[in-house]
Amino acid sequence: MKRVRWHGATAGSRTVIDGYLDRAERTVSVGAREMACRINGAGTNFDRAAADLKHLTPVTMSGETLRRLVEDEGKAVLKAFATGTHPFPHITFVHR
Repeated sequence: MKRVRWHGATAGSRTVIDGYLDRAERTVSVGAREMACRINGAGTNFDRAAADLKHLTPVTMSGETLRRLVEDEGKAVLKAFATGTHPFPHITFVHR
């Protein structure tokens, strides 16, 4: 989506739709998060994983963004297992 944003030097510019568009633009879909985590695997080179993600999918992000995303997903999984809210009731998790 493309659109023109007019900005006054002293007044700035903001419309109601800007908040929704900006929020949507900075979210990463569930599918893209899964692909990023799978491509990263147990790797430690997030820049390389981001390059692989761009090569294999239409998803583009920096190595730093991919690192934060993978770490946040990992924390979410740990929290889900710790609170028993994960979707796999037959699996138990032991944090060492």
